[in-house]
Amino acid sequence: MFVKRSLYLMIYYVVVTAFTCLSFSAFFASYTSTKVLQDGLTSESLKFSIIDEQALENNSPVELTNQTLIQQIESNSDSFLLYKGKETSRARNVYLNNFLLPLPMKNGQKIQKIPEHSIILDHDLLNSTFDQNGEPYFSYQGQDYKVVGSFDRENKYIYRNSSLFVAFPFEESAIGEYTIEGVPRETLGTILNGITAEDPSLSYSVRPMISGFKDRMILALRDQTFVAIVFGISIFLIVLSTLGTTLAWLQSKRDEIQARSLVGANRNDIRLWLIKEYLWVLAISFVIGNILAQVVVKSGSFYEIIPETTVTGSLFSLLFCFLIGTCTVLFSTWISSKKAQRNDRGML
Repeated sequence: MFVKRSLYLMIYYVVVTAFTCLSFSAFFASYTSTKVLQDGLTSESLKFSIIDEQALENNSPVELTNQTLIQQIESNSDSFLLYKGKETSRARNVYLNNFLLPLPMKNGQKIQKIPEHSIILDHDLLNSTFDQNGEPYFSYQGQDYKVVGSFDRENKYIYRNSSLFVAFPFEESAIGEYTIEGVPRETLGTILNGITAEDPSLSYSVRPMISGFKDRMILALRDQTFVAIVFGISIFLIVLSTLGTTLAWLQSKRDEIQARSLVGANRNDIRLWLIKEYLWVLAISFVIGNILAQVVVKSGSFYEIIPETTVTGSLFSLLFCFLIGTCTVLFSTWISSKKAQRNDRGML
């Protein structure tokens, strides 16, 4: 009888629970993924940029080359990994100095040095290589590079892994953005200070790869923009419809409320009974809603948006449903109580 009379309310909260669980899980999965960096980098890695304001203004050539920059770093560090982004997001320049390339290499390869004019590919790109003098080569941006290794590219949720790594062209300009692993921030600052001291037109900036809480939150929200917009609109609609749903549930219990009044129950007793029943409805709906959310995630239909359900997402869903449910039933019983008082006065 309890389930039958509360069936509509339970179905409503099952849907709300499943939706909020998936939404919160998607956001927290994105936030957690902001700490999982691309291309094997760790939380100790740094990002730095070198800028030549004078060259930008006058469109003049830059004297600082990759070779000079790498030599300066080598003279201050025995082991490091240096990445530099290329024109496309799927490719990077890479330089290793007594540092193991942190990628899942095929055939157990361990690469600690990448010769000039060579390249390392995602294993799936090996189908696009060609033979030259008995060696595999890969054509990229009009140049042919010798393939010295391949790796299994892993899919990351926010930071996307690169598909190919090209040996640093030493003669090219060092202006641009880099990622470095194995060099402390103080040491890197000393190196860059020395470089900019020799050429006052140069400037630089250094920052950690993993940002602070605020930046990570913004990044997670950007990653889940679609979910955030849909969630915000849905929350507004949920708040509006929950009150009507709860009032309809209270109306369905009108006969039982009157029966309890006839046997001596006062308004506070009835309100407490209604709140207990409402919380039971919430608890049962929450369990079913979480199971439904798990089924949706396991189906893989929305993997790109919601890769998994998280414990934190479930807890926030429970808190959300508990708060909105409790506030709604208290407000609804208060409205019902006021109506009952007006009816009593009308009868007198």
